[in-house]
Amino acid sequence: MVKKMELQEIIERQLREQSQMEERLAALSAHVKHLEEDLDTARKDLLKSKNMNRKLEQDIRETEDKNRQLQERLELVEKLQQRLRRAETLPEVEAEQAQRVASLSKVLLWKSQQGMLQTRGPTPHSPSPGARGQSEEGGSGVGLVGLGHGEHVSSHELVTSILSEPCVTHEAAQAV
Repeated sequence: MVKKMELQEIIERQLREQSQMEERLAALSAHVKHLEEDLDTARKDLLKSKNMNRKLEQDIRETEDKNRQLQERLELVEKLQQRLRRAETLPEVEAEQAQRVASLSKVLLWKSQQGMLQTRGPTPHSPSPGARGQSEEGGSGVGLVGLGHGEHVSSHELVTSILSEPCVTHEAAQAV
């Protein structure tokens, strides 16, 4: 009888251990199933992340291209603004030059009235004596320091001739 009881205790203990093992196995199986689900979710998230990264990289490239194009346009606009500013100052420069020509013409008129103008040989900017047509700037081919009736002198020739005559003073030019 003792042996029977001992055997009975051994069987009960082994049944308890078996039951505990089955419970542990069920818990481990549930845990493995949960880990597999997490792994599947992680794989899906990884694919989504890779796709998002590709899209973001494409967006970055497109943005860089747009930025480059905008930079080029900005540089073009800046160049155009510089040209526009220069073009806006042209009337002022032209008016200033017209005023200078008018002043020089007054001086030239005054000098001709005073008998200070003389005919000279050809100027460096006038054509040779055989080519007595219009010079590059529309003046006569004659190298005059002044104007005769009906003759034209280029602005360059006019300035050169007036500046080469030291006898004209500022007061004299203002008197005209």
